[in-house]
Amino acid sequence: MIARSPGHAAGAFRPTKISLTAVVATSSGVMVATASLEAELGARGFTNLRRWTRGVDTEMFRPRADALLDAPRPIHLYVGRLAVEKNLDAFLSLDLEGSKVVVGDGPQAAELERGYPEARFLGARVGEDLARLYAAADVFVFPSR
Repeated sequence: MIARSPGHAAGAFRPTKISLTAVVATSSGVMVATASLEAELGARGFTNLRRWTRGVDTEMFRPRADALLDAPRPIHLYVGRLAVEKNLDAFLSLDLEGSKVVVGDGPQAAELERGYPEARFLGARVGEDLARLYAAADVFVFPSR
């Protein structure tokens, strides 16, 4: 991955002491995050540039009728690692109308499940299964500090 550091002015490109051309020559591709960086590197002779976009797969993560959750509304959804630093107690201890749903796994999973039996703990999910859970939710919860 090649990127500009935040302190670089527009158009400023500073290779490291290691020759980038030597690194690129042995790589299967150069990941670039933006069209402008792709154009700049292409103009400098870099080849086999591959766009690494940042964003959401809108084909998978979209409103849908086949959402997975049959639970009282509103559905409050947390997705992530179940660990102390995520501050899940702050979310799970709230007196909220509707349902609390937790998706993920981690070192605090068993403790949270025991402590909050009214919440639904679904474990780790990926792909279409995860996308349907997001589509079913009304509120996304991020209690990390």
